[in-house]
Amino acid sequence: MSGSVIVAGARTPIGRLLGGLKDKSAADLGAHHLRWLQAAVPGAPLEEAAAALDQVSLSAKSLILKGARAVSTGKRTDFAPLLSTMVTAWGTAMAALSSGFGV
Repeated sequence: MSGSVIVAGARTPIGRLLGGLKDKSAADLGAHHLRWLQAAVPGAPLEEAAAALDQVSLSAKSLILKGARAVSTGKRTDFAPLLSTMVTAWGTAMAALSSGFGV
């Protein structure tokens, strides 16, 4: 083989931190990074985006639990309120990031 080509990527639970982040969602990691960035760059209005990403993560966890309960009981569950909360929180996070970086 003359060379290697990366055709896909995936976030795996093993790495330099030896699985220390395997239980964290992407939204959790994003919120943590924004809080770190807020401390590193004083004056950057990133706390609102971090709080919104926390809400996305919390809603996603609730969605998973409600889905599991729906499957185990065989009852229908309305996910619309949770999905609406997630969409609103995601929009808030993106708007905060856009305004924070002048985009």
